[in-house]
Amino acid sequence: MKIINGCKYWGQLLLLPIYWLSFLMPRDKNIWLFGSTFGRRFADNPRYLYLYVSQHSDRSSNQVHQQVEAWKKQGHQWNVDENCKNLRPIWMSHNRDIVSFLQEQGYEAYYYHSLKGIWYALRGGVYVYDNYSKDINFWQSGGAVKVNLWHGLPLKKIQHDNIHDRFRHPCNVWEKFKCFPRNLSDEKPSDTVLCPSERMRDIFASAFQTEHVIVSGYPRWDGMLEKEMSPLYLPREAQHLTRIAEYRNHHPHTKMLCYMPTFRQSEKKLLGLIDFPELERFLQENDYLLCIKLHPK
Repeated sequence: MKIINGCKYWGQLLLLPIYWLSFLMPRDKNIWLFGSTFGRRFADNPRYLYLYVSQHSDRSSNQVHQQVEAWKKQGHQWNVDENCKNLRPIWMSHNRDIVSFLQEQGYEAYYYHSLKGIWYALRGGVYVYDNYSKDINFWQSGGAVKVNLWHGLPLKKIQHDNIHDRFRHPCNVWEKFKCFPRNLSDEKPSDTVLCPSERMRDIFASAFQTEHVIVSGYPRWDGMLEKEMSPLYLPREAQHLTRIAEYRNHHPHTKMLCYMPTFRQSEKKLLGLIDFPELERFLQENDYLLCIKLHPK
């Protein structure tokens, strides 16, 4: 496996000519491509901006507009966003199940290695992601406007400011050599980075080495508030939400606790340190419902 992974890692360099050639492709500024977590998830800020743009765009399917009409009939606030009217949002994924789910719901989505996925990766004028442009397809991104919505708050040093990250701060020539392929696709600067508050502007500017910082709320917060956006849940998410709702209906006085830690090596040991019978007893005695959402890593 080490040999195979090594070949994949260094084999990326063979794609450099494709990246250079992608700068020659004419791009449509109204085609917006969305992706998340290296293409593996339908999640985070890109997910909710994608849903928002899709539901306000005149270019979306009738099925999507029917979902919006049903949502409005339930009494939810809805103001048409003219800025989205002519946009064509497309979700790009490395996960075929996510692509199939979105297509079944009437949304436009493609597998990144399919013919349509390759075509729109070359034609899309705007890349919207929460990590790096390879959330969509770095090797075909030349000339596209890259917008990084990011996915968290700087409770710890991130990106360039994390001096302990050997990829961003190699100690010697050998480490610089080893890090080159990853830095090529990961650390290519975004044109714009989203920041959730004015107080954090300088932190984000330093971490991402850019002056192009937009201060605004995260789209996922609008999703939580169901703000002019009809929700869309993956089957597993819908299953979890149903279980929580059913439990709370049967236990109306239950207080809900959420534990959603950031990524640390120590989190891998979390489940091994918990005395679950004792925890269960404590929760029942105090009428608590504990929900845990670990970091994707």
